[in-house]
Amino acid sequence: MQPSLSPDRLNALFQQGVAALRAGDGAAARAPLQTIAGTSQANEQVWLLLAQACDMADDRAAARAALEQVIARDARNPYALAMMGDVLAREGDDRAAVAWLDRALAVAEGVQGLPADLVARLDRAAATRTAIAGRFAQAMTHALAQ
Repeated sequence: MQPSLSPDRLNALFQQGVAALRAGDGAAARAPLQTIAGTSQANEQVWLLLAQACDMADDRAAARAALEQVIARDARNPYALAMMGDVLAREGDDRAAVAWLDRALAVAEGVQGLPADLVARLDRAAATRTAIAGRFAQAMTHALAQ
């Protein structure tokens, strides 16, 4: 673990990472966010942004590791739960993906006033969940027909 960063350095790195994410550059966002994550100052938000940067840069293993840090801090973070399900679905682990997606959707169910980015993430989670169920039904139909 690196020593603590000064408040100014911490803020500058955080802003650099956020700006790169907004620009769609996960690779550029990753370095400053990893620097913060390497300190005791890293919070849930930093880890979630790092997960997004890693996912954007197509490093799913690093995205999963960062998401595990978020979930360790808040096991009911619907964004992290849904994102974990999305990552696992893209890796082809439908069973694990469904478990995470279902958990995300259950945590967020009935909550009013969710941020737009979380609503979009949950909509994708529901769509992914439906697609996985459809693939499973198709596989079962095909297996029973033989």
